Amino acid sequence: MGAGDGMLRELLDPTGDLTRVAACGSGGGNLEMLEDLERESCVICEEALDGIHQTSCQMCGGKFHQPWSQDSDIPRCGRISSHEEALAIVYLCNDCYEGRRP
Repeated sequence: MGAGDGMLRELLDPTGDLTRVAACGSGGGNLEMLEDLERESCVICEEALDGIHQTSCQMCGGKFHQPWSQDSDIPRCGRISSHEEALAIVYLCNDCYEGRRP
């Protein structure tokens, strides 16, 4: 491979999961994540997250399914709520919204 050609490498990310990355240019600078080999799961339904229709809970930090279009088949595992003190819109998983998480 010449300079500027991409290379595919597998690296361990900070959580220990194996991740495939592309190294652009010589020396491996500018790493770009291509795909997680072990996908994350929703904190509510425990199904795999697709990397698009998901968000993180403002209270517990867990990732959950959040469909971004009304006609989506993605489950609704959280809600959009307002934060009274911050005067902001926040995303909450269903457990935090219903007060089931500490």
